[in-house]
Amino acid sequence: DIFLFASGNDTGEDATLQGRITAIRALLQFLMLPLLGGAADVVGRKPILLLSYVSSALEFGLLAFFGTHLKFIWLTRCMSALMDASLTVPYAVIADLSKRAEPLDVKKSQRLLVHSNGLTGAAFGLSFIIGPALGGFLFSVFGLNGVFGCTAAVMGVCSIITFAFIRESIPQSRRRSRILWEDITPFIGFGILGKDRKTFLLSTSQSLYKLSYGAYGLWVLYVRQVLDWTPFEASIFLSWVGVLMALNQGFLLRVV
Repeated sequence: DIFLFASGNDTGEDATLQGRITAIRALLQFLMLPLLGGAADVVGRKPILLLSYVSSALEFGLLAFFGTHLKFIWLTRCMSALMDASLTVPYAVIADLSKRAEPLDVKKSQRLLVHSNGLTGAAFGLSFIIGPALGGFLFSVFGLNGVFGCTAAVMGVCSIITFAFIRESIPQSRRRSRILWEDITPFIGFGILGKDRKTFLLSTSQSLYKLSYGAYGLWVLYVRQVLDWTPFEASIFLSWVGVLMALNQGFLLRVV
């Protein structure tokens, strides 16, 4: 609904605005994620993760006060894209921890990697259960400002927990001394992917999945306009999707 408010309740302009911002955000992530990954190999995982959480807290804090102004929507979405490493860095931490077990037991290391990835996906699914339902409730009571303010507070708590309790997963001996040129130029990664057939096929399937996933952002617009759903009704449905995601990642992945 943030795009609907910014577009003056014009549903057609709403979809166009959301598509433009999503495309720009994806482009910025394409350019910045390799650099953030390279920086995490140099300075460690924890500082990059902390930077991502703090920038998210700042982003939603701005939206809580200026969420209906178009220029602030563009500013915060672009800022989020430039600093968002909340998905890539945790998986890097999992890889670091599995490598510690590798010299002792290769099979144990592989099982640890698979199970840890599954638990991380399950945690994402659980957040997809609680987040939409809570967001729908807050929206019905406090409106958009209440949703953004609560989200900013949650990200602030995540920042504090990361700073105070999360340990660095990559030792100094395994860090790189500098950021490489490959980290600054994401297009070089295409050549690396092409060298291994399995990696290439996996990357291609993920790219096709993300291409279709791009339509997800218009789903809320569809159910609101065609089915006349309220934000709370849409949030309940997304919570059910989160249940399925948690079951898939937390249990099925372990079995497979």
